Amino acid sequence: MAHDAPIFVHAWWRSASTYVWSKLRRVEHLRCYYEPLHERVARLQEADLQQPETTFSRALRHPPSGDHYFAEYGPLLRAGKLPYSTELAYARYLLRADEGDDALQAYLQSLLDGARGAGQRAVLCFCRSQMRSAWMKHHFDAVHVAQVRNPASQFASFSVAKYFPATMATIAARLCRRFPGAFDHIPALGRQVAAGNALVLAPGELLAIFALLWAASTAQAVDTADLVLDVDRASTDRTARDEASAWFESQGCAIDFEDCAVPGAASASSLDGPVREAIEAAASALRGHARALAVFDASRVAGKVHELSGASRAALECVLS
Repeated sequence: MAHDAPIFVHAWWRSASTYVWSKLRRVEHLRCYYEPLHERVARLQEADLQQPETTFSRALRHPPSGDHYFAEYGPLLRAGKLPYSTELAYARYLLRADEGDDALQAYLQSLLDGARGAGQRAVLCFCRSQMRSAWMKHHFDAVHVAQVRNPASQFASFSVAKYFPATMATIAARLCRRFPGAFDHIPALGRQVAAGNALVLAPGELLAIFALLWAASTAQAVDTADLVLDVDRASTDRTARDEASAWFESQGCAIDFEDCAVPGAASASSLDGPVREAIEAAASALRGHARALAVFDASRVAGKVHELSGASRAALECVLS
């Protein structure tokens, strides 16, 4: 594919997505949009973009950024050509390749056009796209990266801010309404959604939700990926770092991952304990009552699991078995 094709990076929260975005952002000919589906995009003001994200980055343990995370949106914002609304973040969190979503397509196209108009190559570094990656691959001529972190470390990292478990539960509630029965193995969620109550979920229920979303999201993103970027492997294995750098070099993007150091990577060789049990329950659900969330080709995913760390590979093998 030509070196001017957009690059779509599909990650989820707490998987070193900001680290990878910050690497790509330094490449001069790229325009790297930070989390294009973040609900904050709908509230952006020109004055916001004049300040760095110092407090925000420290609170979330992100690498420091000299410019505002959303600075790349500035030209479109000033021109009135940023057709984003908060509904795009979560209202249709899962899309099949053949479904229509004119609003999402128009918004993403505006980002691509903005980069092209500035003589740059667009890079969209998502944190809410994995379950729409098949749709994006179908609708855009782009290359795709699936960024993966082992589920145990990723879920543990959700505790850094209440936003992550709370918003994850909101995503699950929306999916529960769209796909009745998909969360039947988590009855408390179904009862609260049906009653219209505020979500109050126990830690084990949150882990079960996370496991189902991780399994369905990761499988779909890996299926669509031209590169599987496992940040645990990149943190512990020089060969994995060199391979990732070589792939980006082949795309005309000279970056390296020598300083990749994701917490918990050294223990990502196996999947054990409650997280494994939750993944196994999620895998069983995806073969049964949650089949509607399983938007991936198992044979294609199976051909790529060798690119994952031991824990992530074991988790996807549960899904594929």
